[in-house]
Amino acid sequence: LEKEILPKSVDDKLLHEKYNEDWNEYHQPAKYRISRIVVDDKKEAEQIIDKLEKSDNKNALFIQIASARSLDRSTSDKGGDIGYVLNSEDIERSLSDGHKPLVQNKAIEPEVARKAWEIKAPGEIFPEPVKSKNGFEILMLTSIKPGIVRSYETVDRILKSQMLRQLQNEKMDQFVAELRKKADIKINKENLEKLKAELKKDLKEKSDDTDSGMAEDKKISEQ
Repeated sequence: LEKEILPKSVDDKLLHEKYNEDWNEYHQPAKYRISRIVVDDKKEAEQIIDKLEKSDNKNALFIQIASARSLDRSTSDKGGDIGYVLNSEDIERSLSDGHKPLVQNKAIEPEVARKAWEIKAPGEIFPEPVKSKNGFEILMLTSIKPGIVRSYETVDRILKSQMLRQLQNEKMDQFVAELRKKADIKINKENLEKLKAELKKDLKEKSDDTDSGMAEDKKISEQ
């Protein structure tokens, strides 16, 4: 039955359409992991940057200051970590390449993200406070996640397997639905009445047995 109703292959056009639909999954730009300390005074921010630059353990001190002094409570308990930040140029490019646009980390403002991407290497700090709606931000690059590019040729077998399974499931669901629609279900009223009578008889016998047992128990208790 499966051989007769289930598809055995997937059209190349569908595979290419699926690949293009999931384009961003196979073409991921590099990402910066950024931490920040937010204060409301520019001079205080400059003093913190100076202190960090003089430290022998910049990362540990950054986490300590972020936890104790950052106004951004959503990240202070994580040592200032706001997660990965995209390059603004990659986002702008994605808006015109015909695929789904890349989405920036909502925790960071566009201008702050641009400044973050001027940092050259993990462990380095942007040399001056960056003004934002939150106050003055001290930015540190903690790591870089390299970009990846997977061509159609490298994923077509996986895509084909996934899509074939999906098409087969859809076809099977459709087949079952059609069977149910065509099924001629009839109720034999005569047999139904017989079944009801038998059930009533069984229930009565069980009830009589219960009453008899209770009466016997009562008789014994009275002796």
